Amino acid sequence: MIDAGIAAEERGDAVSAERFYRQAIEADPASAAARMNLGIVLHGNGDTAAAAENHQLAVNLDPRSAHAHYNLALARLELGDIPGAEAGFREALRLRPEFPEAWVGLADAIESAGRDQEALEALGTAIAQRPGYVGAIFNAGILLRKLGRLDEAAARLREVPEDHADSANALTALAATLRDQGRVDDAIEVMRAAVERMPDSGVAQCELLFTLGFSGRLSAESLFAEHLWAGCRAEYEVKPWCATFANSKEPERPLRVGYLSGDFRGHSVALFTEFLFERHKPDRVLAYAYSSTDRHDAVTARIMAAAHAWREVRGQTDEATARAILEDGIDILVDLSGHTGFQRIGVLAGRAAPVQMTWLGYIHSTGLTRMDYRITDAVADPPGLTEALHTERLLRMPNAQWCFRPPGAARDTPVAREASQAAFTFGSFNQYSKVSDTSVALWIGALRSTPGTRLQIVGIPRGSASKALASKLAEAGIDRSRFDLVERVPLGEYYAQYRRVDACLDTTPYSGGTTTCDALWMGVPVVTMIGSRSMSRSAASLMTAIGMPELVAGAPAGFTSICTRLAARGPLPSAAREALRAKMLASPLMDEVRFTADLEDLYRNAWREWCRTGT
Repeated sequence: MIDAGIAAEERGDAVSAERFYRQAIEADPASAAARMNLGIVLHGNGDTAAAAENHQLAVNLDPRSAHAHYNLALARLELGDIPGAEAGFREALRLRPEFPEAWVGLADAIESAGRDQEALEALGTAIAQRPGYVGAIFNAGILLRKLGRLDEAAARLREVPEDHADSANALTALAATLRDQGRVDDAIEVMRAAVERMPDSGVAQCELLFTLGFSGRLSAESLFAEHLWAGCRAEYEVKPWCATFANSKEPERPLRVGYLSGDFRGHSVALFTEFLFERHKPDRVLAYAYSSTDRHDAVTARIMAAAHAWREVRGQTDEATARAILEDGIDILVDLSGHTGFQRIGVLAGRAAPVQMTWLGYIHSTGLTRMDYRITDAVADPPGLTEALHTERLLRMPNAQWCFRPPGAARDTPVAREASQAAFTFGSFNQYSKVSDTSVALWIGALRSTPGTRLQIVGIPRGSASKALASKLAEAGIDRSRFDLVERVPLGEYYAQYRRVDACLDTTPYSGGTTTCDALWMGVPVVTMIGSRSMSRSAASLMTAIGMPELVAGAPAGFTSICTRLAARGPLPSAAREALRAKMLASPLMDEVRFTADLEDLYRNAWREWCRTGT
């Protein structure tokens, strides 16, 4: 029976395999092999809990079987029992030290426990035991990127053979690594190759669109055309989830609003949305959270507690997620991810709610015609400027599309300037993928026009990226003594770094959002230059909302002029920093009650329109 089950599995007939293994168990209840094989089939069919039960029985029957412990550990890992999974993998390795698959499983478990360096060492052992082990090589590349060791990550990912099943995924990861290094054009080239190899992959397509946003070589029209093509394809491939919505067309009843995101955790998106789950009034909005995040933390726990309902959709199919949203009777579904990380474009392409909106996490059109609205403001999207670059209708908040709640690490950091900094210092804290050649050119112009000033750039990847940026500045005649390149630092140190600078310089064409708010909270003004895209005007929106539009330039010459004026005043005294934090606290940018009410009014107006015209 066991042999028959194995043969059935080899034919791809899981149903027959399960039947044969169950018959084997009936014939010999003490057969550990039958229990283990049944567990493997059940795990493959998605019944992980039943698989774990059978693997535990196999371990009980044959405690010296390394494979039994290994398979039980795999099931435990998928069920979220991280300590149990780690213990199982370690027991498998005690019984059989030369077991590369178990080393990879152990790496997964200890990475999930937050011990990344130890996980990397386990993967190294797997590769040493089996040179060319693609699964371990790929995982090592992903983990090296996570650790910020980008040169090593790129080298590992390039080891995945072109003819391997994971080659396209490796290309996607390689492109993301190159993007992190600021090599956006190279990343786009690699990402297009990944899309070509797996044209049906929504993940690859979204990664390409996200990467294109950092490029200054595409016009706003070309960038939108790429999104429109991808959106049309997504909608062609996904049939509508339902023909007619059953939602009651009562225009003034409490609305069920679903927030769909992969970032309900310690992430920048949560800084602008966590308070909504606390501030929404149940007589106006019942807030549902649909989370596809890959890890939970204290922020996740707070949102879970404050939301009207919390739904875990990580790992679910698009159809299953859409069905959950439909069963909850969501009136307005608000997408917070767009084409970023844990996107769920497939759910949105099939329309999972009567009204769909996109906001915050992706400052651009999704390209979906079934996305009804995009939430923005009149500075990021001045009326008449970007409507033609959207499939969505633009809904403008009355003040700004942002409302910022600083994390604890920022609230506890004083704003006083560090006395050790003598010269006026410009700073940049944006993610390095935003540091385009155009951005660097602006910064060079600022330094040339302000002799004696310095530049501090925080968040530079170690290795080749840092060397390349130093070379660009040196070739432009900026002496090495005038700039500091600082690697990514822990959150508390990140906020402390703002005390070393007197003005922040924004990036283009992808402007700063969270880092702009961080700078203002730390009492540091931000100089920005507007562009033609929505994502090129984020900092301008924030600076206007706080009442400092004079720091928004319309062209490079204006940017340089603002920097010259600020530097002429000398280093920013602590009193001025305190005043800027107070100004921010008093602005709409931190008025959570007002922002929530304005957002609810926006929802209400959209809902009234659907009640009049929707089906």
